[in-house]
Amino acid sequence: MKYTANQILNQHTDLRVFALDKAYCYIYFNDNHAKSMDQLWQEKIAIGDNILKKIKNGDAASRFKNQLDKALGGAHFTINDAYTIKGFGKAYYEAQFSPIDEHGNVVGVVVQVRDVTEKKISSEEVEQNERLLSSINKNIKEGIYRSTLESGLIYANETMLKMFGFASFEELVNFGASKLYADPDERDRLGDMLLDHGSIESREVKFCRKDGSFFWGSLNATMTANDDGKVYFDGAIRDITKQREQQKKIQSFEALFNQTNDFLFISKLDGTPIHVNPQWFRVFDFKVADTSLLELIKYAHPNDQLKAEEFLKALEKNDKETIRIEIRVRNKFDSYTWLELNSTVD
Repeated sequence: MKYTANQILNQHTDLRVFALDKAYCYIYFNDNHAKSMDQLWQEKIAIGDNILKKIKNGDAASRFKNQLDKALGGAHFTINDAYTIKGFGKAYYEAQFSPIDEHGNVVGVVVQVRDVTEKKISSEEVEQNERLLSSINKNIKEGIYRSTLESGLIYANETMLKMFGFASFEELVNFGASKLYADPDERDRLGDMLLDHGSIESREVKFCRKDGSFFWGSLNATMTANDDGKVYFDGAIRDITKQREQQKKIQSFEALFNQTNDFLFISKLDGTPIHVNPQWFRVFDFKVADTSLLELIKYAHPNDQLKAEEFLKALEKNDKETIRIEIRVRNKFDSYTWLELNSTVD
């Protein structure tokens, strides 16, 4: 079966081809170009029509004429541009201009136009995703990495580089993964855990920076495999050094709070107890945890009742200054214990 050149060109649904003489008049066009002119400019075209008269936008016609003149001057070139189709939105195209040469003279121009909207949109989406990923990598506070059994580390984000004190990924790789752990054997243990269980959740690991200093990180990692069966280890490290230091301070305070011979009493402004230390229970028989400071007055020595009441009134003023008094309070041994009360409103 034989095909004409026009039939062959019309089979390429994304290719619009037309040829013009030096007066910008049609000497050939395929069906796709005719449809696009109807769609874009609501114009029917025929051989001999001047294409510039079919383009209803003056600026577009002038710009297109300059391009045609360039080709009629003997230049071969390609442009990428966009246009808006009413009701359809913006479309992108690639146009190739080629002069028609007869015995060394340019007698016309052939233009091949290809719709590249999908390609353009895909490219923009890729660029947008790359910008998004770049932004995430720069702003996320966790160190993200990927490694394989064969190659070790193959990716680390900027946060991880900064976390360990490296200027580049190459520097991190050359340093050696095992040196990143305070205990060099920890890396092997973590690898075995991943192979056995497939994931690690919130494991606290002591890491080592490039300069030899240490920090604590909370590690989450998972083992994944792609369609080819290649295994990857993906992980995230969050620096928890400050949290651990804060936790140690809290633990030290709690130890002091519980072991001191002083009587410690934390309450709300209305005197309702929040926390009392065990020393109260060692000396007094009333339930301090259920006793407000207001009720504590009745356990004070009769000669100290007035001082105790003034102490409570001073607290009610919500003054930031430390209030100090000395009173006697009845203990569980049928005697009185002298207490120096120092109170601060916070």
